[in-house]
Amino acid sequence: MEQVTLESIIEGLKAKIQEGGMPDPKYWLDEAFKMTVLTADANAELARLEQRVAEMKLAYMTSQDEVNVSAVRIQIEATDEYRDVKIKRALVRSVEEMIRVAKKLSDREQGW
Repeated sequence: MEQVTLESIIEGLKAKIQEGGMPDPKYWLDEAFKMTVLTADANAELARLEQRVAEMKLAYMTSQDEVNVSAVRIQIEATDEYRDVKIKRALVRSVEEMIRVAKKLSDREQGW
C-alpha cells in the first residue's frame, strides 16, 4: 500500500483539477482530514529545520569578533537548510489554505 503524504494528497488534488475541474466537496473534505492529521508531522519537521537554521546563525555570529548581521543573514539564506525551511513553510501554509477551502466547500454544500 502506498504511503499517504501531504505531497501525495496535493498531487492527487492537482491531478483531479487538471483532469477537468473541482473535486466534489466530500472528496475535498476527506483529503482535508488526511492533511490535517499529516500537518502535525510537517510542523514538527519545520520546527526542526528552523532550529537548525537558528543554530547555524548562532555559530556564524559567535565565530566572529565583529558581527555583521547582514552578512550572517546572507550566509544563512544561501544554505540548503534555509531553502528547506522556506519550502516546508510554504507547504504548511498551502495545506492550511486547502483545509479552509475544503471546509468552505463542505459548508456551502450543506447550505450553511
